[in-house]
Amino acid sequence: MKADITIESDSRRLDLSQPRIKTDSTPSRYNFFRNLYFPEKIYSTDQLAKVVDEEIANIGLQKSGVDLICGFGKSSPNTPAFSAKPKENLYILGLDTDRTRTTVKHELYHIFSGHLENQEKVGIFKKLLREFSAELYATYGIKTGI
Repeated sequence: MKADITIESDSRRLDLSQPRIKTDSTPSRYNFFRNLYFPEKIYSTDQLAKVVDEEIANIGLQKSGVDLICGFGKSSPNTPAFSAKPKENLYILGLDTDRTRTTVKHELYHIFSGHLENQEKVGIFKKLLREFSAELYATYGIKTGI
């Protein structure tokens, strides 16, 4: 079942093959609890593109020859945020109602961990594990490799 995806016209296209400068993401108790209970809100497409750039650098992975379109939009099953792969070498990250840095981290983890590849062939248990691993990364910064 394909989802209907709508992205606002003010979206940004990012080249994922460009190296990013890693920001200082030294975990501290203050930052951990602040981000857990009061995540940074995203209000504009420019701010979203900046957050996506920073989080791509923090994940530490590159995908050569791949584009990412990020913006505010909707997916058909009314999810607060989504990531999708509509065609080869193109990914979409869309935020609807949950416009926070934590959500961006969650969706980027799906993209960089290969969770969007061959989704039709994956069972429900594997999908639940993928959601759990993305949430672990978004909340605690733990990369599980699932």
